[in-house]
Amino acid sequence: MRVLFTAVEMSPLAKVGGLADVAGSLPKALVGLGHDVRVILPLHAAIDTAAYGFHRVLADVPVPTPRGPELAAVWEGEVGGVTTYLVEAADMFERPAIYGEPDDAQRFLFFSDAVLATVPQLGGTGGGALDRKGLGNRTGSPIGKRGLGGAAPVRRGPSVGSDRREGGPRRRSTERLVPQFERGLGA
Repeated sequence: MRVLFTAVEMSPLAKVGGLADVAGSLPKALVGLGHDVRVILPLHAAIDTAAYGFHRVLADVPVPTPRGPELAAVWEGEVGGVTTYLVEAADMFERPAIYGEPDDAQRFLFFSDAVLATVPQLGGTGGGALDRKGLGNRTGSPIGKRGLGGAAPVRRGPSVGSDRREGGPRRRSTERLVPQFERGLGA
């Protein structure tokens, strides 16, 4: 069975409460039973990426928002035997606290949108990071015909958090509204 856990916190990377304990232990237990389990969470400011060998696997992934596309990046590492992805969007997640910000609803709506935008780049037949491990691409190509599934591969130069010329994808999502989220769910 293939499972992707999506959480805002995961022990030992970022812990506020019980969610972090479950997100840190349940995936590990399922991996121990032989399942392909991964976790994706925001790259919070307090997460030490070097301690777990995280490296950027996707850069400049456009995330659709009501104001237009914004960019995110994805890091990959291993925590307790579980492949873990971190969604990088500095203006959203580089905060002193995980919760309690005035724009929490917008931040976590953005995170949900970012997960939906990045997962196809990480796995399936799009030739993403999961495919390089032979988990999704059954064509025999280690990367697939579209490289990293349409997302820009890691490169030097401007990226997430840097200024771009006017008219490019935005990096801030401070005006997201719940009604637009509900419309997307058909509410």
